[in-house]
This record gives sequence, C-alpha cells and structure tokens, in this order.
Amino acid sequence: MMRRSYAIMVMIAIAFLSLFDFLFVRIQMGPLTITALRVILLGLFLTLLVKQIRAKKMLISNSTYINCVLLFFIIWILYGVLQLTWATDKISAVKQVYYLCLFFTLVYVMLVTIDSMDIFVRLNQFIYGIGVWLIIFGIIELNFGIHFPTSRIVIEPEIYHNVKRATAVFYNENDFSFYLVLISPMFLLNTFYKKGLCSKLLNILFFVMICYIVMANDSKFCMIALVVQIGALLFRRDIIKKAKYPFILLGGGCTLLITFQWSYLQSAYELIKYQLSIGSGSTAIRKELLFKGLELLKNSYFLGVGPGNFEENIHKITSGRGIDGIFNAHNWWMELLANYGLIVFCHM
Repeated sequence: MMRRSYAIMVMIAIAFLSLFDFLFVRIQMGPLTITALRVILLGLFLTLLVKQIRAKKMLISNSTYINCVLLFFIIWILYGVLQLTWATDKISAVKQVYYLCLFFTLVYVMLVTIDSMDIFVRLNQFIYGIGVWLIIFGIIELNFGIHFPTSRIVIEPEIYHNVKRATAVFYNENDFSFYLVLISPMFLLNTFYKKGLCSKLLNILFFVMICYIVMANDSKFCMIALVVQIGALLFRRDIIKKAKYPFILLGGGCTLLITFQWSYLQSAYELIKYQLSIGSGSTAIRKELLFKGLELLKNSYFLGVGPGNFEENIHKITSGRGIDGIFNAHNWWMELLANYGLIVFCHM
C-alpha cells in the first residue's frame, strides 16, 4: 500500500481535480477526452492493479458488500459493452462506457488508497473546505454576477437575461444545486456533533446559505431533498435529546428562510399544477420525457436502448423535434432505466 502522506496527497489531488479539472489541459482523442484527472486515475489504477496481481490478492476488501459492489460495476461495464451491438448511436455508447470505466476506476482507487481513518478524516476535511469555498462563491455569483468560464451563464448568456443563477464550477445551476444537496449532510451533522457554539452556528449558517442558493437556482427537487434531510433528523432520537438547542436553531433558521420564501414555494407549486393541467411548460415536458423513456424501455424489450442513447432515440421517435425541442431526459433515474434496462436498474 502507499505511504500515508502520499496517499493523503493523492486523495486530495483527486478530490480537487474532480471539481477543477477544467483548469488544466484537455486532449481530444476521437470521441474521448483526456484530462489531468483521467490520466492520474488510470495511472493509479494500473499501478495498484499490478501490485494486487503480484501480491496475488485481488479482493479489495474483507467486506463482502464492498466486493459485491465492485463486481456489480464490472458486470455493468460488460453489459454496456454488450449493448454496443444494438445501440443506435455507437459513438455516444462508447463514450458512456468510457465514463463508466472511469467511475469504476475512481471507486477502485479510493477503496485501495483510503486504508486508514486518518486518510479518511483528512479527505473529509478537504472536501468540507472546498464545499465552504463553493458555497461562498455561489453567494458571490448571485450578488455580483461573477462566474467561471465553464458556466452556461457565460457560454449561453442569452438564456439568462435578467436572471440570476449560481453554477460554481458546474455547467448549469441544477448540477450545482445537486452538489450542494450531496454535501449538505456534512453541515447538518456538524451542527450537532461539533463542539463549541461558534462552530455550530457557522455550520447552520452554511446550511441556510445552501438553501438560499438552491432556492435562487429554482431547483425545486433539490429544495425538496433539503427539506427531507432536515425531516430525517426528526427520527434520530440521539440528536434531538443530546443536541436540543442546535436543532432548535437549525429548525428556526430554516423556518425563517422558508417563511421569507413562502411566496416562491407557493408560486412554484401553483406553476407545476398549472403546467400539468395545460400540458405545457417545463413540468409537462418532464412528464412527457418520462413517458417517452418508458416507451423506449418497452420497445427495447426492457434491455435498454444502450449507454448514452436516450437522446438519440428521442430524436428518432419524434422525427427530430424532441419534446418541445428537449432531448435530454432531465431525470437521472429514467435515463439509467431507458439506457441500461431493468437488468442494471433493479440492481442499483
């Protein structure tokens, strides 16, 4: 295994590049893009794999669950390769299998490298720090209109005329909101388990800032996810009993935020209802895409249309019109289901 200091540096480098890879040189090789993160991951993967083979120890972990997860990834990749035989858009299918291999490589490298609690804690601290920085940058975006060049706001400014959104290092605001939902439990749990009133208040503040950015981005499902996360804490008796005051502060802060934004929540609900009733608008488009995805699944005999082939098949069955010009599923679950079929989806 790697020396601890080296392993920590590797994990921090991977965590940094997973968000800031766009700052470095990118090389296009046909349909595939080679970046700094991908070179490092593939290099580490091959190095670690050779070491495993030489040690005649191919099992990554003593945990049956972890080994089963890795086996599932391998089966998923092999199934994706098999789907190339019937996928309509071969280039998109190859790209998606390539990305799937990269995700597997990332999981493999992390499992082999993070072999101590010290490495895990250091990596967690770094991810927390990056999260704090991106939250603050999101607030700056909303108030001063400063964005990274990767942002759709910079690339397609005509879409965001007189509309304020935060995208951070991501392409669009929904991706950033989803990222914030993923890291928000760190701030929620720190509110209860960190010592010191200042630390608790600071974590509450950052969680409220996350809620503010998600609301400003108009990411309704992400807002629902944040509410569910707070609700989940109600089932943790240890938190309510041992951390009564932070819970009250957190609940009070979020209640105030929701109160001030009540008109937004109410108008969002009414808009969803209205769009569904008239069969037009974003909500109606998403509903139609959902049913089209189920249609693709059925027509593929529940085997899936192939990796990355959802958009190509929507283009085909709508004669190039799309659903009001939209071809992307806008639903991660449906995209997985339609692309890979029931075989992969039911094992997720």
